[in-house]
Amino acid sequence: MKLTAEQQRQAEKNMGLVGKVLQDKVHGDRFGIYTREDLFQVGGVGLCKAAATAKGGCLAPYAYRRIWNEICTAPTDASRRRN
Repeated sequence: MKLTAEQQRQAEKNMGLVGKVLQDKVHGDRFGIYTREDLFQVGGVGLCKAAATAKGGCLAPYAYRRIWNEICTAPTDASRRRN
């Protein structure tokens, strides 16, 4: 995925949202097969996708949901790749 300079700046500015989602939604050290560090990376991908597809306005509420969705689908995607 290729981000414009503005999209990249928005993603970098909102990187704390990934930590906030993990703090709010993930309890414990693991989520399926993923560690918290893995989930932070998966959430970063979700944040980049949010920045790339945002239609304007405030990015944070949209990105929060996009990050959480990316984290939730990661274990399912991983199990599909193994089979």
